[in-house]
Amino acid sequence: MSTQTLGSPVLNGSALRSVNFFNGRLLTGDDLAAEQSALHKRLEHLGQLTGAGVGYGLEVQETPGTSTPQNPVVTVAGGLAVSPSGTALWLPSPVDLSLAGTEATSDTEPGALFAPCQPFAPGTYTAGAGVYLLWIGPASQSDGLAQVNGLGNQIAPCNVDDYIDTVEFGLIRDEGLIKVYGRCLISSHGDASNALGPKCDRRPFSLDAVFNQPFEIDHFQDVLFVTESFDQLFKAVEEAGRRIGVLR
Repeated sequence: MSTQTLGSPVLNGSALRSVNFFNGRLLTGDDLAAEQSALHKRLEHLGQLTGAGVGYGLEVQETPGTSTPQNPVVTVAGGLAVSPSGTALWLPSPVDLSLAGTEATSDTEPGALFAPCQPFAPGTYTAGAGVYLLWIGPASQSDGLAQVNGLGNQIAPCNVDDYIDTVEFGLIRDEGLIKVYGRCLISSHGDASNALGPKCDRRPFSLDAVFNQPFEIDHFQDVLFVTESFDQLFKAVEEAGRRIGVLR
């Protein structure tokens, strides 16, 4: 590590870079994407400065009139939180969330997929049938199509018009147990059952393996990768962004 002198800018590989806009400059989509990435990184730094946690809202309660022991549904209130990576997690309005993403097992309380926790007993507390945690995390969803300018008499294709910043759930391991986390899996009973069922090959998470794994969207996935923690997941997302050129 070289010695830095007073009054000189500190420049290293992790320093944020912004595109210099001026009249007459030729801009590409990569230039604008790099500027968006720098802005998002600055906002993440502000989020990390304030600290992770719930700012307001996001209270969870059972949905009356809809939820049953066999098909539990909870209502998550709108609110705002900050993830450990500094990303803002904004849920603008309440959402009803189905928790029936798993099949009953031998450890499940009799007669119900979910049941109230038993009262605390004196001494060491053991969670018997299991305690399930509901998590929230960042996600992005493409929306609409925008036409690409056809140059050189080429056919003009289409690309994504907008990206929507939202929240979602995923598959996560907690204390040795596989748990379903999120919008894509919890909202689809078939996907969740496949992810936790005996036919799915669940492998330890590896970003290289994920990039090399064939993926088709018209059927349930035969292979899924399980992360050990949210910290591992967030770091993998940043590394994936750098590999595909979204982040620098």
